[in-house]
Formats: sequence, C-alpha cells, structure tokens
Amino acid sequence: MDEKQLQRAMELISVAGNSKSLSIQAMNAAEKNDFTKADEYLKEAQKYLHEDITSHQWTGIL
Repeated sequence: MDEKQLQRAMELISVAGNSKSLSIQAMNAAEKNDFTKADEYLKEAQKYLHEDITSHQWTGIL
C-alpha cells in the first residue's frame, strides 16, 4: 500500500468513526424520546457519508 492509499484508508476510518458516533447519539436521543434530535443526528451522519463517498475516487483499497 502506497502513501496515498494509506492516507485514504485513514480518511475512511475517520468517516466511519464519525458516522458511528452520530448514529450512537441518534440512538441515545431516541431512547429519551427526542425523535427530532435523533433524526437530525441521522441526517448529519448520512450527509457526512454521502459527501465523503461522492468527493473521492474509490481506489480499490478496501
């Protein structure tokens, strides 16, 4: 794996971690019956993933 591929892999790990964190926050909000906040967290997670996927060329590193 070259340096560019390694950097991209690290970016993907970061995106996955951030999305997981937002999903956990959404779950916690839902448990408190704050479905509006839960929906906001999920929309943010989806937006984050979509922007990352569409802004990079997949290099086949995964």
